[in-house]
Amino acid sequence: MQEMAYSEEDDFVDFSFNTNLENQLLTFFLGQEEFGFPILQVQEVRRFVEVTPVPNVEKYVRGIINLRGAVVPVIDLRRRLGLPEGNYGNNSVIVVVTLHDRIFGVLVDAVSDVVDVDDGKVEDMPDLCSSDLDCLESVVRAGEKIVIVLNIEELQGTAFQRGEI
Repeated sequence: MQEMAYSEEDDFVDFSFNTNLENQLLTFFLGQEEFGFPILQVQEVRRFVEVTPVPNVEKYVRGIINLRGAVVPVIDLRRRLGLPEGNYGNNSVIVVVTLHDRIFGVLVDAVSDVVDVDDGKVEDMPDLCSSDLDCLESVVRAGEKIVIVLNIEELQGTAFQRGEI
């Protein structure tokens, strides 16, 4: 398990301090289910802040936030995955990810852990999902728990690909 560098002053967790990150996941919860992102794509984790809604975008786009002077779109992961709406509270965070020099936030219920992933514990996602959920990439067995790994490129969806936000 990896310790995270937390900054009270800036209200975020910085993952840039460790150089051995290739086989690690940042795990987080949506309800009781645990999901993960490859840690190399995670820029930081921010406490939940109010998100400014943007009209006429996909339903899963929660809106935008100001991140140290940059306007950053935020995806509501519950909406993106078709899960029931949740109540975001004190543990809710925005995971800021980077993809091809593009930054966006992903709203989740709570961060869980940073886990090391052994190659033998990664399996393809079972063929149970509809084609519109290509963002479900693989399954990792981490101890007694199962973590669903998300494909960040697929997660961003059509709103980003069309340049709506």
